[in-house]
Amino acid sequence: AAPFVVGLEAAELRAEIDERRYAEQRIHASRQELSRILDNMQDMYFRTDMNGVVLRVSPSVRDLLGYTPEEVIGLNVAQIFNDGDDLAKFMSALERTSGSLWGHEVQVRRKDGRVIWVSKNAQFYFDDTGAVAGIEGRVIGADQAFRLAGGVLGAAFEGMSGARGSHVLSTPVARKARLHGGK
Repeated sequence: AAPFVVGLEAAELRAEIDERRYAEQRIHASRQELSRILDNMQDMYFRTDMNGVVLRVSPSVRDLLGYTPEEVIGLNVAQIFNDGDDLAKFMSALERTSGSLWGHEVQVRRKDGRVIWVSKNAQFYFDDTGAVAGIEGRVIGADQAFRLAGGVLGAAFEGMSGARGSHVLSTPVARKARLHGGK
């Protein structure tokens, strides 16, 4: 009976090892896919801790802000926002919207010192206990956003008057869109 038990235990151990190996392969493949997605995004993805320290950023930060990802990771976002008040307004708006913000326009400073408008979608992300761990989202440059605003918003709000559509088209990016061919 003892050799049978040892053989059974060895078979169970091999099965557990094979299962673990397969799970590790799936995790590795999933991480590679996520990395490919982030590496090929045109919009800039970012993740910060609750103190504003950049933990992760997509390679598209090069095109948008002129930095390499390695230069941005570890920076505090206050060093990128053009104005400290803009950062405070962003955080306040994020808190007012229960941790999810869409289309927030703000000025940021590129590595070369130029100030540009960007549009941010952001949300809180949570740790394993459910506590807010930081902020993540995507940033699109004004040149991309104003083309979208000029086409999509311009068509959607054409002919609208009054307060309902006017505030959307009076944002800095939307105003730029109107100046560059949008309605």
